Amino acid sequence: MNGVVLCLDANYVWPTCVAARSLARTWQGPEPLHLYLLCDPGVLPDSLAALTAAAAPAKVTVIQRDFTFPDMRIGYITPMGYARIVAPGLIDADRLLYLDSDMLACVSVHTLHRPIAHDHPVAAARDPYIPELGSPHVETDRFPLSGRAPSFPYFNSGLLAIDVARWRAERLTERAAELIANPDWRPLFGDQDTLNYLLGGRFELLDPRWNVMPVSAVQQRLDFTYHGERYVPMPYQLDLERAPFIMHYATEVKPWTEAFPDGMLRRRWHAVAAEAAVLIEAAGVPVPTVSTTVRPADSH
Repeated sequence: MNGVVLCLDANYVWPTCVAARSLARTWQGPEPLHLYLLCDPGVLPDSLAALTAAAAPAKVTVIQRDFTFPDMRIGYITPMGYARIVAPGLIDADRLLYLDSDMLACVSVHTLHRPIAHDHPVAAARDPYIPELGSPHVETDRFPLSGRAPSFPYFNSGLLAIDVARWRAERLTERAAELIANPDWRPLFGDQDTLNYLLGGRFELLDPRWNVMPVSAVQQRLDFTYHGERYVPMPYQLDLERAPFIMHYATEVKPWTEAFPDGMLRRRWHAVAAEAAVLIEAAGVPVPTVSTTVRPADSH
């Protein structure tokens, strides 16, 4: 049995509806899509009904409980970002695919439900903004390289293909909880740094098309250095943005806010959002809303 996991709180209902719609509309797997939604009690029944309608015809299983996660150091990232770490312990499946709720599936993700290389518990793509352990974002005073070179790849945890049996055998959920509870461990990207640290490089590196970030759009709005140029030169990055497998609207510049520049990347998200809204309205459920000006909580 395989499944796809999305995690959210009340701030992220509408983007999750759009992510769920993108997964359902592109799905071509041999079995029906089984979508798991992990959420806290702040996600109300109307919101759950909207999520289920947007995901049609997928089977939707809701796991709702009072999760207790620490705050992230970056204000726009919700503590529910840690939920991906507990998901493999809550869901009995052979393989799980976790996606951040600010992602958009542009192809069927069923092909990621396959064996992961070697004995690795996860497969993930290199983070384009933090491509290696030597990137300035990785605070090496608390993130010892453990013999790895500074150029060793650092993955983005927004998309994780997970071998559940291997994950459980290595007690990754429990070890992550222990590390997160350590007052000396306060990483910049809580779940992501924690997993990169615990796995110690034991992950399969995926094709970058599985986690494409809108670098060209973000560059128009934020003042930052694109550290991924060494691995993904801008001409190639633009090619990825034109034909992604998964589009990941990372950073606080989101396509549902006024901050995101107009263009192909914004229109791609809004086209799927319009489709989700039609399905939700047809189900007789209010379409969730999100502020277009105030930054919502986020999960990278």
